[in-house]
Amino acid sequence: MTLHKLIPISLLLITSLFLSTALAEEKNQAIQRFIVNTESKWIDLPESFASNARATILQGPLDQPGTHYELRVHLKKGGIIVPHSHTDTRYVTVLAGELISGRGTVIDLKHTIRYPAGSYFIIPAGTIHFAQALNGDVVYQESGIGPTANLFPEE
Repeated sequence: MTLHKLIPISLLLITSLFLSTALAEEKNQAIQRFIVNTESKWIDLPESFASNARATILQGPLDQPGTHYELRVHLKKGGIIVPHSHTDTRYVTVLAGELISGRGTVIDLKHTIRYPAGSYFIIPAGTIHFAQALNGDVVYQESGIGPTANLFPEE
């Protein structure tokens, strides 16, 4: 192939690459969503599930198959999330404070892990676990792929 024939093909490829990149950027801009903390709608979690705790849904819904969701949870000092499990795997990032978490049907501080701010951990689907904020307020974020549900161990 001569140089004379390669130039138009090269220009066509470069133009196609530029257009596909521009369209991808336009699509990404269309789905960008910014949430300022003061815009979040926090709800108190039920006492049967947690004490001194509230949450907000950043991305959802939680009940749609294959849909990514994000929850943010705020535990006040002394707050507890009772033992429970989920139908899906949860991905957790501690944003502020120190989250104390353990596995099992009984809250036992001897068998917990302390997760300081910046920690990341995974809770596999079906794993019974609990959480506490012993040393101060804690904010953490959980994400997963719906549908999701909280399941409580039988007494």
